[in-house]
Amino acid sequence: MSKQEEDEIARGWVYRIFYWLFCTYAEVVHDISVEGEENIKEGEAVLLVSFHTSHNVDILISLFLMRKTLGRVPRALFHRPMMMFWGPLLRRFGGVSGTRKRADAYELYWLSHNSGKRLGYARVAEEMGAGSKVIPYFCENAEEMKWNPLFDLWSFLLLDRLYGAVMRSMPGPIHFLMWQFAILCWFSLSFFSLPVPVKVIAHIGEPVVLQKGERAEQFAERVERALQELMVKKQNGTRRNYWKGLKQRMEWRKKLE
Repeated sequence: MSKQEEDEIARGWVYRIFYWLFCTYAEVVHDISVEGEENIKEGEAVLLVSFHTSHNVDILISLFLMRKTLGRVPRALFHRPMMMFWGPLLRRFGGVSGTRKRADAYELYWLSHNSGKRLGYARVAEEMGAGSKVIPYFCENAEEMKWNPLFDLWSFLLLDRLYGAVMRSMPGPIHFLMWQFAILCWFSLSFFSLPVPVKVIAHIGEPVVLQKGERAEQFAERVERALQELMVKKQNGTRRNYWKGLKQRMEWRKKLE
């Protein structure tokens, strides 16, 4: 995306309103900070690879945080059903529909609904050639930023497993429609999550560089491993821990004082 296109998106009144709202929310509620911004050089084209939480608020926070930290407007890939419903809004933030043909966008996930490898970002890097960089990125305590009683109740009643089992047993077209419907409902209901004032740190990892002759599958494995190592190193756990995030918030405040 050219500098002119970035400026055009950033000048939009919708973008400016949401930029202010999400940045203010992240600072006031989560005391958000960024580590590793030196891993992205000024004017350098990179792909950021991450995961998103169950409540999805980290997606938009990350988009606006990158603008505030690096002065650039990132392009983010979103699932097609979300773009069909939320597209008029998400496009104003630089969002594009999740197809590999939109090779200038950022890939935010690598696992498909059937647990197969999603190699879109790796193939984009492959097409860009040796030396292309993919940077692992994630927000520490991101999952603890919100609590959604609807999601927890759905999981407690095992309805997520039931829906998944029924979906996997359906023929191709019905399976696809059920998956798209689930994504749309999930994303929409995530807006009803309740905020939890945990400390959030956005970690920009060291770049993973595509080597000459390296296949997309091999490169994707290295990127996945780099992101997993970054998460293990910084998060120190795989389950939600609201107390840990709240404690970090209090400790961080004491350091500043």
